[in-house]
Amino acid sequence: MVILQETVVKCSMSQNEVLDVEGFLRRIGGDLEIAEAVVDGFVQDIPHRFAMLKAASQAGDATLMRQHAHAIHGAAVNIGAKQLATTVRAVEEHAKASEVGVAVGLLPEVELRLERLQQAIQEWRAK
Repeated sequence: MVILQETVVKCSMSQNEVLDVEGFLRRIGGDLEIAEAVVDGFVQDIPHRFAMLKAASQAGDATLMRQHAHAIHGAAVNIGAKQLATTVRAVEEHAKASEVGVAVGLLPEVELRLERLQQAIQEWRAK
C-alpha cells in the first residue's frame, strides 16, 4: 500500500494531468454542452463529497472513507482529472485496507489537487 502513496507524490504537474480536457471531450463525442453540464455537476457536488470524506476521516470510519473516496474517484475519472483520481484512489485503497491514518494523511494532497482542478476548470471555461 505504501507504493500508492509514493505514486501520488511522483505525479506530474502538467495541465493535462490536472484536467485532460481533450480526453474528456473525446469520451463524450466532443459535445461541449454535455461537457459543461458534467463539469457543472462535478463542481457543485464535489465540495459536499470532500466534506463527507473529511467527516468520515475525523470519525475514523474506514468504510465511509472508502465509499466517499470511491465516489470522488469516479467523478474525477469521468471528467479527466487524472491527478485527483490517482490521489483519491490511494485514499480509497488505504481506507479499504483499514489504514485510516495513511488515508487521512493523504487528504491535504486531495484538497490541493481539488484546488488545482478548480483552477484548471476556470481556465478551460475562460477559453
